[in-house]
Amino acid sequence: MRPVIGTLAIALFLALACAGLFQAWAGWLGFLGNYSMTAWSKGKRYPSPDEWARAQQQLESARTFERGNPKLLEDLARVYKWQVRYDFPTSRVDLAYLQQVLDLLRQSARLRPASALTWANIAATKSQLVQLDDEYLRAIENAAQLGPWEPEVQIALANIGFLHWHSLPTPTQATLQRVMQRGLKRQDEELFNFATRTLRLDVLCAIPGARRSKFAVRCH
Repeated sequence: MRPVIGTLAIALFLALACAGLFQAWAGWLGFLGNYSMTAWSKGKRYPSPDEWARAQQQLESARTFERGNPKLLEDLARVYKWQVRYDFPTSRVDLAYLQQVLDLLRQSARLRPASALTWANIAATKSQLVQLDDEYLRAIENAAQLGPWEPEVQIALANIGFLHWHSLPTPTQATLQRVMQRGLKRQDEELFNFATRTLRLDVLCAIPGARRSKFAVRCH
């Protein structure tokens, strides 16, 4: 009996060791993919086809070892987003990449439904695809409720609101107004810049407290 128990213990130890190695390798590959995207962002440039393919392959390989990792899914969504060069793409290739981004974010949201940023990214992606449906509205509401004070969420939702303001139902507009009001406390410059670019200063300037910002000189 003891030899059997010993064999099982060794087998369990080896299995756990292999699992740890796989996890470490997946972490390394994920780090490499993220490092590339950080370099592209800092350099304010789009990757070459070879650079993109390498980062995409690294993240896909990492995913084979950690299928249930929501962060890897979102990292993959980010790398696919790098292939989309316009806010509102019309080419089939760009639309296909954006759809891939959306599918990956949906998978991540199922694994990590309490992530406000994931829901904000879903809403932003659907905004780019101009899919202003019930899923889009739910994503906005989820993001606003789960991350009321998260800066990235505030900026993402405000930008979405400015882009499609007159297509949004009144309750969603009210949600976004509350998000913008909180965002004005520390991110007023970014909000005024977004509002200026999207010709929605009327929306932002009507938010309570907006005219106290030094950037409110843009309000008429």
